[in-house]
Amino acid sequence: MAFEPVARTSQLKVGECRIVEMGSHGGPTAPRRIALYRLADGFYATQNECVHRGGELGDGIVSGGSHVVCPLHQWRFDIRTGACEVAPGTCIRTYPVKIEADVIMIDLDGGTPAVLALPPDQDD
Repeated sequence: MAFEPVARTSQLKVGECRIVEMGSHGGPTAPRRIALYRLADGFYATQNECVHRGGELGDGIVSGGSHVVCPLHQWRFDIRTGACEVAPGTCIRTYPVKIEADVIMIDLDGGTPAVLALPPDQDD
């Protein structure tokens, strides 16, 4: 696993989320935007793009203590598991997070993959 530092623990309060960029290391590859969250029980990371219409989840709202609401169409995802409440079977990618001293670190190679499972007639 290749954990990379993304922020300090003091930079997020409980119930907050933000977008962090990681993965480029100054090379030719564009950095990836990841949504980072602080919940009451710790820090979590997911893909930043909503699987529905590409809204930035890091700009969303943390709701109910463990869900993020997409700012575009209000799709709700469980931050811990990636599961979508609106479209069962759909989920966003989650990434492993660890804390070393006061530094939040994310592993882009680990976690669960994203899945989009919409019925053929559902587009919103």
